[in-house]
Amino acid sequence: MYKIGIDVGGTTIKCGIVKDDKILVRLAHKTPVGDVNLAVNVTVELIQNALKSMNLSMSDISFIGVGLPGTVHENVVTYANNLNWYNVPFAKLLSDKLNKDVHSDNDARCALYAELNFGAGDSAQNVLMVTLGTGVGTAFTSNGKVHKGFMSAGGEGGIMIYRDSVWEDYASTLALVGRVRRLKNENTELGLYLHDKDIDGKTIFDAEKQGVTFAKEIIDSHIHYIADGVVSLVNLLRPEIVIIGGAIAKEDRLIKALEKEVNERIYGGEFNPKVKVVQAQVSDAGIIGATLIE
Repeated sequence: MYKIGIDVGGTTIKCGIVKDDKILVRLAHKTPVGDVNLAVNVTVELIQNALKSMNLSMSDISFIGVGLPGTVHENVVTYANNLNWYNVPFAKLLSDKLNKDVHSDNDARCALYAELNFGAGDSAQNVLMVTLGTGVGTAFTSNGKVHKGFMSAGGEGGIMIYRDSVWEDYASTLALVGRVRRLKNENTELGLYLHDKDIDGKTIFDAEKQGVTFAKEIIDSHIHYIADGVVSLVNLLRPEIVIIGGAIAKEDRLIKALEKEVNERIYGGEFNPKVKVVQAQVSDAGIIGATLIE
């Protein structure tokens, strides 16, 4: 039997038909932020198109899971500020349209489920997952148990108070892209390099690789922002491993520098356990993990 995993993000809704740990079909659509009914309809259309592409019907599907940003408790999105959703029973709305049970959970926890079962966290009992994207998602296990907190509202490391705002306003990939975009039209070597480019998280890393002046400093600064929050979480949780997800986590430069800085700064230094910082290993972990929701 096949499963369907849905990853609803602040930018994109992704849908995949999954067997074991493999995505057989993957489709995506821009997220209609703030419009719940349209989001449900878009998701239904993605599912129908995915099924059609494989000549499958709903009777071939054994499980449908949805990962969603924000607080998800008993299949209700109680609070998702990136989507402007509050007390939205998204799983039930989708279930009613499909005439099939739908399960839901926080998106960062879904990514963690995928890494625990098929990726970098499969051999550790204490794992911290940090996903860098539109915001910063976090999830973790303690002695092998995934932490959800009271009414599933725990684990939101991205909104830890930080400087004059919250951590994700500095450490997210969206924040990095915003800083780089502001430099686009400056009369500098970096400004000229950026002038004709569509900027994403990878752009500044490409600039550094090409030796563009000031690219390194921007990356170093961003890694420091990420490290600030990771150090605090490590001091609180002391995981064996920190898994970094998101597109920029594929940059070896980021992972190596982050591991070095975190281990230099965490409480206890050489007297307490070192922490491994690694790249997420499961592609589209949000989709895979949504099929593993319990």
